[in-house]
Amino acid sequence: MSALTTTTTGWLVASMSLYGAAALLSGMSAILRRSVLWRAGFWFLLFGFVANGFLLGTMWINTGKPPFQTRYETLLLYPFWIALVGLILVWLHQLWRLTIFVAVGALICLYFACQRPDLEFVALPPA
Repeated sequence: MSALTTTTTGWLVASMSLYGAAALLSGMSAILRRSVLWRAGFWFLLFGFVANGFLLGTMWINTGKPPFQTRYETLLLYPFWIALVGLILVWLHQLWRLTIFVAVGALICLYFACQRPDLEFVALPPA
């Protein structure tokens, strides 16, 4: 079964859009010096994290294996952990300016995943 279905493509587009909105709002906040935009960027980052989690969960259910065995799946897993660590740091230490770096890092990983999807699983021979 292919790992990339219509459902996973929808979650991928949603998570990329939400991470992009988080980066845009955080960047605008850095220029305009508005704390409301930092908080909005944080919430968009949180929603992008949730969408990324649904993407990984959907892939796990569709393929019947954990979604971290190919490079494509690993590149989808990186933004999940980047966003999780960023959200925890923002929540614990009020590092609102970290939101833009976390969102851009997650977007870069998802961009590379979209550019080179290796969807097939190649079993390596035993050592």
